[in-house]
Amino acid sequence: MSWRVSLVGATAVLAAAVAVGLAGSEQPHPVVPSSRAVQQPVTVATLSCPGLPGAATPQTTVFAVGPDAPAGDTEVAGLRILGAGPGTPRLGDSATPGVPAAVRIRQATARTGVLVKASGAQAPGLAGAELSTYSSAERRGIAAASCESPRDEWWFNGVDTSVGTSTALVLSNPSPAVAVVDLEIMGTDGAVDAAGASGIPVAPSSRRVLDLARYAPGQAALTLHVTATRGTVGAAVSTTRLAGLTPVGADWVPASTAPARTVVVDPGVGDVGHQSLSVTNTGNRQQLVSVRILDEAGVFTSNDLADLQVPPRSVVVERVQAILGQRPTAIELSAHGPLTGALVSGRLAGARDFAVSGVGDVLTAPAVAPRIRATTMALAFATSSPTRQQVEVRGVSGSGDPAGRSVVTVAGSATTTWELPAAWDAAYLVVTVPQGSQLHCAATYSGAAGVTQLPLRSAPRTVVRPPVLPL
Repeated sequence: MSWRVSLVGATAVLAAAVAVGLAGSEQPHPVVPSSRAVQQPVTVATLSCPGLPGAATPQTTVFAVGPDAPAGDTEVAGLRILGAGPGTPRLGDSATPGVPAAVRIRQATARTGVLVKASGAQAPGLAGAELSTYSSAERRGIAAASCESPRDEWWFNGVDTSVGTSTALVLSNPSPAVAVVDLEIMGTDGAVDAAGASGIPVAPSSRRVLDLARYAPGQAALTLHVTATRGTVGAAVSTTRLAGLTPVGADWVPASTAPARTVVVDPGVGDVGHQSLSVTNTGNRQQLVSVRILDEAGVFTSNDLADLQVPPRSVVVERVQAILGQRPTAIELSAHGPLTGALVSGRLAGARDFAVSGVGDVLTAPAVAPRIRATTMALAFATSSPTRQQVEVRGVSGSGDPAGRSVVTVAGSATTTWELPAAWDAAYLVVTVPQGSQLHCAATYSGAAGVTQLPLRSAPRTVVRPPVLPL
């Protein structure tokens, strides 16, 4: 222990201290802080929503909620939806955990991006999403994107820059310092040598929209790796399609988890006209990729989808509609090296649209799925684990009141679909899975305007504080 004393009387003080120590005084020993880390509730959270990527102006709503009720005397500080541009104007708020904030955002705000900020009891489990409906002669479809915390690495699969497709990468930097980003792109012919794809600056408290056709034009299947070499960013990929002059859909490509030796591609959308599977080998050696289908009856290997030879840093595309049928179905991919994948589902009847399913996160804590009015909503659960699981789905109204409860039995090594009952007046759903369940879940929305999918993610509820040791 160190002593701080004034220069006046320093000798006397030190002498007295030594004398006390030698005399065996019963003065209390100094308290030594614990060397163990402490887990505490999250008290502050910020999510970045992408806003609009270009000139199109769909009807767009930002939804956000802190789904956890406060415990004990936890301070309720509130939730705010803010414009990310100069002055950060407040667009909406909620003062009560469990009560969502949902605001229509205008064109100017949507083009600068949107922030969701929460503190106190609203921060644990904070969830947000951006929901858009395109209904013009040039753009049609439904698109949903998660609002997520900025980070230094992002993966996107099933990216399309082919003729008739407009695809943009939206980079958001809510911090007061410049962020710098590198892009790595892989396609069917291997790694793409894209000029200007490294050292891309994103100014403080702003966002930057990049046309991906500039870096990899005319590619129907790409995997995009975004790395922030300085700072952290929010990233999102928007795609709209035209067949000649006819709009055939819009969607946000969901972010995927980092490549691994075994991954599960989220269940694709059911009742569609075509589906294609993209498999990406992100390693430096050719890989033999095993493919297992996880449908509602269980797991199987299709003779029509043999093991795939995937060159290094490359994407292989296979049509799988005949194998998957019309039900949402997940796919497990495995190899000796890192890989990732995506399912692209296209709806040809009615309002033509498409949806992209990536490699979603395993649910580790309750997750939130917002409801989109004028659509039917279904949850598709998938797992490669053989264990049967019990999942709780709770509906919550716009005022935070219960709006229904269901227990879903999810079959092992399969995909299980649950549809939202029409009688539930729910503004959002809370999905709670057993600990260590290894479950993936995606919400599918289908209506007269089109179809879209939103992967469910478990937002953090606690944070580990490092131990504080005496100097």
